[in-house]
Amino acid sequence: MTQIKKVAGKLGEALVICFADLALQLLLGIFLGYNAQMKKGFSPFQSWSYLLITLIAIFLLYQFALKRGFLTGYRKDRLHNKAYWLGFLSLYAWAILSSLLFSLIGQQSTNNQITVDSLVNQLPLLVTTSFVVISGPFCEELLCRQWLFSCLKKRPKLAIVLSALLFGGIHMASGFEPLSYLLYTGMGAILAFVYYKTNYSFKTVLWTHMSWNALSILTLVLSQS
Repeated sequence: MTQIKKVAGKLGEALVICFADLALQLLLGIFLGYNAQMKKGFSPFQSWSYLLITLIAIFLLYQFALKRGFLTGYRKDRLHNKAYWLGFLSLYAWAILSSLLFSLIGQQSTNNQITVDSLVNQLPLLVTTSFVVISGPFCEELLCRQWLFSCLKKRPKLAIVLSALLFGGIHMASGFEPLSYLLYTGMGAILAFVYYKTNYSFKTVLWTHMSWNALSILTLVLSQS
């Protein structure tokens, strides 16, 4: 019975993280639907409200993870600069390699990237940053790295594999594509390896992920200007 309660508790933790992420996505969808019906764009009030709600949600998730014991205090963690840059450059190299593979088969982008491109076109930069650079990486790293590794403390190599596979699956919400799954699974493996090699530094893997997403958004915005 004790083991069943422990498993149920861990699954409950994952559900809380997923619910928070989905709630933020749902709120964004409500804003988009309302604005489309009213035939208007995002107002400054909506943009700042979404950012504020995002930050509150992240704070509550952070407190929840602390209370449940699968996240150490953020101040106690440190940023491993060498691992950060190694991870960031590895993501960049993997993106270049993936682009070459996509070119060989005549595919321009992934469904997930098409969705992000559409959001950038529809949303103010503040809202896009809140969703893509802040809440997305935080929820994904909390689930795929911090939570999953806490479930497999004695089997870190298995955790790396499962973490990468889960990360790839999360990015298939817009439709499954084998090559796209390989792309995001590879990214997940890089982030999981950074997390593992820094002795499970959540701060390092989170900043690596956020920086990569920020670069992606910046590149997309500059290419459209």
